[in-house]
Amino acid sequence: MKMHPVLSFRRSTIVLAGALMVGMGLSWWATGSAQAGTGPTLTTRYTSTPPTIDGTIGAGEWGPPLAITLNGFNDPTKTRSAELYVLYSATDLYVGLVFSEPSSASGDMVELDFDRNHDHNATAGSEDALRYEGGPVDLFWAGNDWARDTVQHGTVVRTFGGGKYTYEFRKPLNSGDAQDMAASPGTTLGFRFYTYDADISEGFRYPASSRAGGEVAVEWGKWADLSLAIPPRITTAPALATPAGGTQLAGMGTALSWTNPEGTTQNQIQVLPAKLDGPAINLIRNAETSFTIPAPAVGQGNYIMLPGMTYTWRVRATSKLTFAPENDPEWGPWAERTFRTGLRGSSRITLVSPADGATVGTGSQVLQWDNEDHDVFYYEIQVSGDTRFDPEPATATSFVWWNLTHGGQSDPLNSWRTPPLEAGQTYFWRVRPRVQGDGAPVDWSSVRSFKAQ
Repeated sequence: MKMHPVLSFRRSTIVLAGALMVGMGLSWWATGSAQAGTGPTLTTRYTSTPPTIDGTIGAGEWGPPLAITLNGFNDPTKTRSAELYVLYSATDLYVGLVFSEPSSASGDMVELDFDRNHDHNATAGSEDALRYEGGPVDLFWAGNDWARDTVQHGTVVRTFGGGKYTYEFRKPLNSGDAQDMAASPGTTLGFRFYTYDADISEGFRYPASSRAGGEVAVEWGKWADLSLAIPPRITTAPALATPAGGTQLAGMGTALSWTNPEGTTQNQIQVLPAKLDGPAINLIRNAETSFTIPAPAVGQGNYIMLPGMTYTWRVRATSKLTFAPENDPEWGPWAERTFRTGLRGSSRITLVSPADGATVGTGSQVLQWDNEDHDVFYYEIQVSGDTRFDPEPATATSFVWWNLTHGGQSDPLNSWRTPPLEAGQTYFWRVRPRVQGDGAPVDWSSVRSFKAQ
């Protein structure tokens, strides 16, 4: 739903209709009497992807605006059309303001005021402001005038073009000093803003204010209530995008992508091997829409994915604003798919040392190999006194050492150290990539031999 409401102020009643709950599929209504210190209630939403403060309302950054009409403070017949955007993140409040202005002049300014204690009175230490008069200045009210704060709270960028000013503000929810808004999800702050057009010496205020008989009318004390909405609980699963279900990968790694439900603050991402047989991935991260599973690289790392087997990847989301552990009931349902990692055989494996037919000592020896498939790190190795490598007690004619080894963690890489050898014994050895889960074992490499002396 996209609505561009117009604020209509009357002496007796304020009626405001709009859709400032951007992107949540909700609209809201707010009403209030036009007495001093009262005004509309604005409800803003949480975002995990804050807008960039660059003076440009980028597509998809803010969502639909609240369209309002500003009346002149001295001459109510003078008007300005404006668009107001408000969001908040885990750490900051964001305000975007676009309003019509025939020309840019020195002295044009915008001021945002925040009332944390709802006394609707700008007393020293109870409010803070962001003011832009050609440069951002952080201010607070002290007696009868604005005093510059010693700590800069927030940032603002202004641009002008096409008969419009665009302001983007960022202000911390918590600053830890006398001007701290002390805001958090569920907080409601007093809020108002003021613009000044130096060309015509006229100011425009929101909520509406005007002079009456040379004196400030009762509406001068009016503030809007700015409510930081707690994100609703997520009850739908993310929409998985790539890879498609059942994809057969050529390699070991892949990029996962998905679309989150509105209001997502965190994701849990899991990549699980078939039968849970092997390394897995289990992460809880700030809201994301993609995750890259890196391919293993022997000697470098990423030792997770094994060849020729099925993996299940799944993602779920939560709108919780604090860390959500795995057992948190605020997590939404899982979305899941499968893929298969690339096949890796033994044809690219070369047995390196000892040389074929070499004579070695009787102590422990290092057997080493190389594999042109550098994304394979887990191996089976067999050493036997018989070329049949028969492990069955009923039929075996010699011992068989059959071991698993991590080629990325052995020293040297892709190696295995034998037990002490027996003098006069000839040893035969071979290796192959380890396949687990629902994968099928692959053929062994070629066989080499060496003799202990």
